[in-house]
Amino acid sequence: MTIMSTLNQIAGHDATGSRHPRRKTYAVNVGHVRVGGGAPIVVQSMSNTDTADVAATLKQTLQLAESGSEMVRWTVNVPEAAAAVPEIKKRLLEAGCNVPIIGDFHYNGHVLLTKYPDCAKSLDKYRINPGNVGAGQRRDEQFSTICKVARDNGRPVRIGALHTCRFNRSGKPRSTSLRTDSYGD
Repeated sequence: MTIMSTLNQIAGHDATGSRHPRRKTYAVNVGHVRVGGGAPIVVQSMSNTDTADVAATLKQTLQLAESGSEMVRWTVNVPEAAAAVPEIKKRLLEAGCNVPIIGDFHYNGHVLLTKYPDCAKSLDKYRINPGNVGAGQRRDEQFSTICKVARDNGRPVRIGALHTCRFNRSGKPRSTSLRTDSYGD
């Protein structure tokens, strides 16, 4: 994707220059940043550091915020990363940086958010992928646990669905229920 096509997409245009209206969404606060509901589009970046590496993640998050990122997403995939989140957030605030932090969870978010409550409190938003939460009844229980932790901490949850989760290996759409769960269509 070229920079111009990215800018056109952000502005609501497609490759032909045709304008597309933004979808109607609900507004939520991610830390001090309002997203959705007609709020201005904001820049979110994702760190590529091991979140368990406090110094590296802190340094990169400060650089991203100084470069204009209005929110930063970290992978929280192992207990060491979950344990590091509160310390990194504390150091960010001590440095005068209040960029909202989004925790990106895969497979074990329900465990990490409950076993590491300071992690859950330190993050400004949780991002989960319905395809990475489990299957069947376990999926429902694990998804529910994440949502309860979010509710208890007053945090929004972004339910993401990657192209690979919306389509099977042959490129055909997965069940309507997954698309409905993910997008609310």
